[in-house]
Amino acid sequence: MPWSVLSGLDTARRRARESGDRVAGACQDTVATVLIQTSALLRRRGTEDMAAIAALIRAEPHCVPCIGIVTDLDARRVYAALERLKASVQIELVSGRCTRCGRTTTVHTIQGD
Repeated sequence: MPWSVLSGLDTARRRARESGDRVAGACQDTVATVLIQTSALLRRRGTEDMAAIAALIRAEPHCVPCIGIVTDLDARRVYAALERLKASVQIELVSGRCTRCGRTTTVHTIQGD
């Protein structure tokens, strides 16, 4: 999570604590704004993840651990990006040799552009 989001949450908490009038939902607008900013950052990061993975597997087949190493993403983000990518391009999941590590395993590739 970006540091700006954490500081935004801390600011909202501090404002709520220091406020003389504690009304239910007093910082609802601030929290809603922080959530909107966070979701926008996550969507942008997801799009960047998809672009990096698509460029990598379009050239040659790679296994998920190697995709994570090359793109510096954890496995959860790799799988999430692959799932989102499947909606727009034909990703093949085949048993083959990974280009990076050379192991015969399940690899992802984009065929036939």
